[in-house]
Amino acid sequence: MKIKTATLAGLFIPIALLSEFYYIPVMGGYLRPIHLLAPLVIVLFVTHLSKLLSAPLLWILLSLLAVNLLTALISDAPSAAFNSFLLLVANSTIAISTAAVLASKRVSLESVHSFVTFSLIASVIWGIIQVLAFSLGGFNLGFSEQQLAQISAGFAPAFRTEANTFAKFINTAFLLTFPAMFSLRKGHIFALYAALVAIGLLITFTRSILYTLPLTLIIILLWYQFSSAGRLMTRRTLILASFFFAAFLIYSNFTQSISEYATHKIANFFSAEEVLSGDSSSLRIEWQMALVNSFTGSLDGFLFGTGWGQIFYHYYDVEMQPGGADILVFAAYGGVFSGLLYLAMIASALHSTSNMSRITGGSRESVYHQGIFFSVLGLTITGFVNGSLNSPEYWIVIGLAIFSSMQHQLRSARIVNRVEINLAS
Repeated sequence: MKIKTATLAGLFIPIALLSEFYYIPVMGGYLRPIHLLAPLVIVLFVTHLSKLLSAPLLWILLSLLAVNLLTALISDAPSAAFNSFLLLVANSTIAISTAAVLASKRVSLESVHSFVTFSLIASVIWGIIQVLAFSLGGFNLGFSEQQLAQISAGFAPAFRTEANTFAKFINTAFLLTFPAMFSLRKGHIFALYAALVAIGLLITFTRSILYTLPLTLIIILLWYQFSSAGRLMTRRTLILASFFFAAFLIYSNFTQSISEYATHKIANFFSAEEVLSGDSSSLRIEWQMALVNSFTGSLDGFLFGTGWGQIFYHYYDVEMQPGGADILVFAAYGGVFSGLLYLAMIASALHSTSNMSRITGGSRESVYHQGIFFSVLGLTITGFVNGSLNSPEYWIVIGLAIFSSMQHQLRSARIVNRVEINLAS
């Protein structure tokens, strides 16, 4: 059993990150392989769950689920809302299972970094192959109907449902791994990593990421400047920036032969009219407004929401659930207390991960906690524009933050005990 659990723990994250394109329609939503695997992981590592009880972030997440369970049961359509709520629970099990695996010490933060880096590199390489195969030979290497359409439009979904979700994964994986990659002694490995990240962002060309990632990096730069975490402005920073700039120039010159839509997006990249009223942008804004109107339309909607997943939007006679900013989703579906608990969850995650990166400063462990901190920050900033609550990497990062929260509490308790012992002596 030890060998089996160790193997399962090692495969857990790569399976989550490389199988998102495959899903089963269930209860108005989708279940992916990781949703079936996560409960099994929790059962196998159940003896380690008690260690996580010291993590404030875990209790905030459980409170968030409890509030949304209550609002689902008292909604106008309790059965449908409860079914949708179960999908939220399924996503949350990814976070809990990630934290449990780390608490068991079968998988370390270093191993998680390696798994995510491998998944990132493998995904970008496959995405490049998809784009080149279609543009040069007309071969569509999509795994699903959605992927076939995306590749035909000149974009690379890799192992994701679409290019948009692939771009979100690249953004999160990059923020999670780049502190450790910056500290590598072998410069050629870092150069390859930087080149692949730059190419990956361009072959997906998702504006919500290309707009929010620079903002995230500016905040990270300021954090480095005003903390004791070290310096970000090094030669490797310039190498990374130069790769992004060179990749953008090369891609923009050849994009017309690959994707007319990408050419249009590049030409209007800084156009306020396109950003606010373009096809995909205007639809996203309409979705956001549907959530806002539901939340502010009545006292019941403000206090209790509609029940999870119980807002519908009609687009060309197709009924769909509107997505949008993560805070709006939690507030509109679960009410004001759900929205406040979401903000508390993010604040707790940022607090514990930034403190752990500071406490462990000077060690290899520090860069892994920095990566978790940066990825939570990136998910939050991007989440105000284009949410990603259904992506496996979102909940993996929350799970990593729960583990950091646990470690932070344990270290704080040790410090308090030492102080009390010193005072007593």
